[in-house]
Amino acid sequence: MTKVDIVRAEMVKAMKAGEKERKNALSMLLSALKNATIDKRSALTEQISLKNADFELRYMKSLYRR
Repeated sequence: MTKVDIVRAEMVKAMKAGEKERKNALSMLLSALKNATIDKRSALTEQISLKNADFELRYMKSLYRR
């Protein structure tokens, strides 16, 4: 199971549980991972997936603090 699949599954769980903020955050992360896949033009490796996820999380935290 790839990181994209894991994030997508967690997003579905959040939607079913009615956790709107968590669903939105996971949606943004999923979008970032998909964009990275498109930019690379091949499947993401574990290391690149984690690097992109880390960057996206730091970005979301900075937006939340504003």
